[in-house]
Amino acid sequence: MLTQTLRELERHGIVHRRDYGEVPPRVEYSLTRLGRSLSDLIRQIEGWVTANYARMTIGGAHLRRRFPRQLAVERGAGFRAHLFGGDPRRQLDAV
Repeated sequence: MLTQTLRELERHGIVHRRDYGEVPPRVEYSLTRLGRSLSDLIRQIEGWVTANYARMTIGGAHLRRRFPRQLAVERGAGFRAHLFGGDPRRQLDAV
């Protein structure tokens, strides 16, 4: 899974992959200029989540009591699926 994610980031120009051609394999990844510009945005989002995390989790307490199974599926599949348009239930079935 990590390799697939890194290869996709490489295809999109976010990271650069350097393969040393050694055995055992040795590969290094680094951010491209585009990746560094995205890094700044991600840090801003992280700051927003950190600042608002308590309000997001406390506010959802009543939902956790009413819909424990649905929320467990969403947590298990990861919040990332919602950010990138995936269906967390379908992702769980694929695993």
